[in-house]
Amino acid sequence: MDWMHKPSPWFRPTSQEATHKVMGQTRKIVNRINLAERIRGDPASTGYCLAYAGTGHLVYRPKSGEAFSIELKQGTYRCEWFNPAKGESGETGSVQTYGGAQQFKVPFESDAVLWLERASTPD
Repeated sequence: MDWMHKPSPWFRPTSQEATHKVMGQTRKIVNRINLAERIRGDPASTGYCLAYAGTGHLVYRPKSGEAFSIELKQGTYRCEWFNPAKGESGETGSVQTYGGAQQFKVPFESDAVLWLERASTPD
């Protein structure tokens, strides 16, 4: 995956640098999750979601400007946005849901990654 040591007619140094940033950002996210515990099915309308038994969701949104939904269990979730085009973390916060489809809109103009982690469950 690393072609920076060889000249390539297909990639410019700027695109190689951007790719390295995205790979680094992806690694930061993946270090938070246990891929072995991923559940089957896709609870996000984007079609790109890794879900973890109601405790966490990692969602990729390839199109900017469009809202999407995620089927969530009841509870409070911490959320963090990532901008893969810039290799940067974005807004953080929390969302409370009573179960069912929860709508999200990307807070910047780019494709996006959303990490949701269940912070609490109902009593």
